[in-house]
Amino acid sequence: MSATNGIDQFLVAPRTAAGAGDLAAFEQAMQSVPGAAILQRAGKAGQPRLVVALPAAVASQLREQFGATLIIEPNAPLQAF
Repeated sequence: MSATNGIDQFLVAPRTAAGAGDLAAFEQAMQSVPGAAILQRAGKAGQPRLVVALPAAVASQLREQFGATLIIEPNAPLQAF
């Protein structure tokens, strides 16, 4: 994972099926973060996940806010050989 202008990729997913509502709240919180973006929506019914671009400091703050219900971990994008 390499930072570009202090922005890193993170995988965000609910810890349980009941946490899907918190994923929507996470998306709302991201809207006020400069440079934040949803790069990919994935998963299947009942198991949604996002790949997002966030400043690392903001990711830490969002982890504190949503860490009980969401998994927010660095995403290592695959590089071609």
